[in-house]
Amino acid sequence: MRKSERRQTADGGRQTAGGKGRTLQPSAVHRPPSFFQQVYAVVRLIPRGKVATYGQVAAILEHPRAARTVGWALQGLSAQTEPRVPWHRVIAASGRISNTANYEEQLRRLKREGIQFDQRGTCDLRKYLWDAPLELRA
Repeated sequence: MRKSERRQTADGGRQTAGGKGRTLQPSAVHRPPSFFQQVYAVVRLIPRGKVATYGQVAAILEHPRAARTVGWALQGLSAQTEPRVPWHRVIAASGRISNTANYEEQLRRLKREGIQFDQRGTCDLRKYLWDAPLELRA
């Protein structure tokens, strides 16, 4: 089908000539990123050897009461997205790993980055907490 045989529909999609056929979505539709996508963008900024808390990420996104949603976002990472998002660098405000499903993997990754934990499984946030750039702080 040639471009000249397509026309714009009222909802912004394109339809084939004659009104028959499937409606095609415009390729350049700009949608604002979802909250989960925003979480992934912030988490990508956390440097190696530092951690952030779920609440800290939520506050950066101007949703200070959404710490649990940050956790859901990281838990819901797809296999395609996961390698690009250092999910293991986000921990509880207590300095502990709260991810029970992948506790050992998260602990291993953090230790490999030089983050130390005491016998109770707590890291010193005074030492390891990410100092987010001012322009990100709410």
